[in-house]
Amino acid sequence: MAEETAKIKLYRKTYQLPQLNRPDLLVLQDQIQERQQLIKTGKRVRHTWLGLRKKEEPLNFEETFQELERLVKDYNQLIRFLTDHKDEYRRFFQSLTEEIKEAVAVKCQKLAETERKRQSLENSIGSADLRDTLRLQKQQIFRTVILVGRASLLMLKKIDLISESIQKLAEDQDTQTQVFSKMIGELNGYKQVYQLQLELDSLEKEAIEMAKVAINLEQYLKPIIGQFQGLIDRVVTIDGELSRSVSEVESLVQNILSSESAVSFRKNENLSASLLNFLVTSEEKRGRLAIALERAEQEGWQWTEVEIPDEEIELETAIQRINNHVIERVGNFITSVVGDSPIPQTSFTENLPNGVTLKMVSLPAGQFLMGSPDSDPDARDNEKPQHQVQVNSFAIGKYPVTQAQYEAVMGTNPSYFKNNPQNPVEKVSWNDAQAFCQKLSQITGKTYRLPTEAEWEYACRAGTTTRFYFGDDANQLGDYAWYDGNSQKTTHPVGQKRPNAWGLHDMIGNVWEWCEDDWHSTHENAPRDGSAWIKNGNDNRSPLRGGSWGINPDGCRSAIRTFNDRRVLRYLNFGFRVVCVFGRTL
Repeated sequence: MAEETAKIKLYRKTYQLPQLNRPDLLVLQDQIQERQQLIKTGKRVRHTWLGLRKKEEPLNFEETFQELERLVKDYNQLIRFLTDHKDEYRRFFQSLTEEIKEAVAVKCQKLAETERKRQSLENSIGSADLRDTLRLQKQQIFRTVILVGRASLLMLKKIDLISESIQKLAEDQDTQTQVFSKMIGELNGYKQVYQLQLELDSLEKEAIEMAKVAINLEQYLKPIIGQFQGLIDRVVTIDGELSRSVSEVESLVQNILSSESAVSFRKNENLSASLLNFLVTSEEKRGRLAIALERAEQEGWQWTEVEIPDEEIELETAIQRINNHVIERVGNFITSVVGDSPIPQTSFTENLPNGVTLKMVSLPAGQFLMGSPDSDPDARDNEKPQHQVQVNSFAIGKYPVTQAQYEAVMGTNPSYFKNNPQNPVEKVSWNDAQAFCQKLSQITGKTYRLPTEAEWEYACRAGTTTRFYFGDDANQLGDYAWYDGNSQKTTHPVGQKRPNAWGLHDMIGNVWEWCEDDWHSTHENAPRDGSAWIKNGNDNRSPLRGGSWGINPDGCRSAIRTFNDRRVLRYLNFGFRVVCVFGRTL
C-alpha cells in the first residue's frame, strides 16, 4: 500500500498532508481515463503477437455495461478519497495562512523597530557621510517592506488558487453520489431490458426458422412428393383465401428477414446524454488541479497587486499599511479555502401574519475595508477614502423585504410592480421602512431596524475586496443581479439570482436599499465601529445602497452609494432589508 501522507515544509513549519499523487491514485486516474475512452469509442484495442499490430474489437452490450460499472466505482473511489481528506486540507490551508499572517506581523514589527533606531541615529549624528548612509538604509528598509508584502500576498494568492481547485473537487461528492445512484439504477434497468431482449431475439429467431420452413415446405417435400407438387400449386390457385394467407406469411417473413431484429434495441437517449455529461465533467474535474497549479506558477511572475507606498509617506505608516493589508487579505483567503467558510453562518426564520415568513442570516463580528480604493477607475468621490471598519455581530435579511412580507406587517402594499408578491416591496420612503421595522419588532419581540451603511457593505462584500462581491468582471453580473441589462425595466422575485458567499441574495440590483445613517458626501471621518453615522442638524437625507433594476453595471458595485430625501420620496426602485441586533445600540 502506498504511503498515504507526506511531510512538506513551507517557510518555517512542516506539515503532514494526504498525498494526492500517490501511485495507487495515479493508477486509478489512468484507469478512469482508459474506461472513459473505451466507453466513448465502443472499441477495445488489443495488441497482437509481440505487440506489433493493434486490433480493434467492438464492445458488445454486456461488456459496455461492465465497463460503465467499473468506471462508476473507480470514480466514486477517487471522489471518496478527496472527501475523506477535505478537512485535513482545510486545516492545512488555514494554518498556512495564519503562519503567513504571523510571519508578516513579526517582520513588520522588526522593520518598524529598525526604522525607529535609524531615525534616532539620523537625528543625533552630524556626519554628512553617515547621514547619507542612513538615508540609504531607509531605502533598504523600504524595499524590504515591499518585498515582505509582495511575498506574503503572492503565497496567499497561490493558496487561494490551489485550495479553490481542491474544494471544488471535494464539493462534487454530493452531486456525484446522486449521479452514480441514478446511473446505476438505469444501468440495472438496462440489464433487465437487455436480458429480456436476448430472450425475445432467441424466440424471434425460432419464429423466423418456422416461417422459413412454412414458406419453403414444398421445397423440403419435393424430393418426396415429386409430381404431386403440381396438384398443390393448382389447389393454391383455386383457393383464393389460402393464396392470400400464403402471401401474407411470405410478406411477413420477408419483412422479418430484412431486418436483424423485429424489435431492435434502441439506446436510451437520456442515459446516453447523462453518460456523456458525466465523462466530460469528470475529465474537467481531473484537470482542475493541474490548471490551478499552472495558474499558481504563472502568478509567480504576474503578481502586481501590491501597491508600492509613496516614499513621502512615513515609513512606519507604510509598514503598518502593508501589515494591515496582509491581515485583511488573510481573512479573505480563509473564507475561500477548502471546507466551510470561517463565517459560522446561522439562520433563523420569523413567522409573520398570514402565514408569511422572514428569513434572517446571522453574521459574526469582523473587520473589512469599506469604500473604494483610489485604484478603481469607476470609484466615485463619495466612496472614498477607503477605510477599515470593525463591525459587531448582527443578523440581516436573506432577501430584500418582499411585498408579501410588507403587507403582512403593514396591511398595505405600496408597490408599483405587483405581478408577484415575492417581488421586493418598492415605492417606500425611509420613514416607511422605519415604520415597518417598528411593527416587526412588536410582532417578534426582537429589535429590528435598517442596516447601517457599514453593516450593509460588510454583509454585501461577504469577505471580498473586489468591485463586485463575485469578483471584478462585470460580465458575470447577470448571474447575480437584476440590472438594466436584463431586468426588462421591472423588479423580479427575490432569490432568483446567485447569492454572495454568505448566502445573501439581491444585495446588488433589483431595488436600492435604504440604510439607517444620515447622508454624508464622503467617508472622511466616518465611524470605524460600524455604527450609524448620525450628525446634528439632520438634513433629512439618507443613503441607499446596492443599485437597482434600472441601473448600469457600474451602479451595482459593492461600494456604490446614493441618497434621497427620507420623508416623502417613494420611487419604484427604492426598497430595503432589515437587520436584527443582539444587544447592540446605534
